[in-house]
Amino acid sequence: MYNIGQILWLIMDRSKSIEPVQVVSKTTTEDLDGAITKHNVSNTDDVTICVEECGAEIFSSVEEAQAHLLEMATSLVQKLVESAKTKSKVFEKIEMKPALKNGKHSNSPKSAKKPDSLLPLVELPDGTMARVHLPESLQ
Repeated sequence: MYNIGQILWLIMDRSKSIEPVQVVSKTTTEDLDGAITKHNVSNTDDVTICVEECGAEIFSSVEEAQAHLLEMATSLVQKLVESAKTKSKVFEKIEMKPALKNGKHSNSPKSAKKPDSLLPLVELPDGTMARVHLPESLQ
């Protein structure tokens, strides 16, 4: 129940803007089912509407309206972050290793390197022994 002359703060559903209004009248209708009170408010453009029928959230102070909007924004940001984290899991399959290429970092996928002891050993024409890195297709 609001008092005549009281200032209310509405958060409009479509625009999510805060609209100050002032209660200018109230009407109570009583019937067999009980009493229904409706409050008419005037906005800053001097348009009168029924606050219960305007489809807005009603607050008694601008601080309450602000806190509500901040909660809504925080909730939205949290949902966006969780969604981004979920989407980022597709990249967990590829390990990235920064490597210097021409003095700059290059993010190329890590290649699976065999330990030197598992590499094929070949003898060069001068008698030197060397371990050879062969592509998988030639092994």
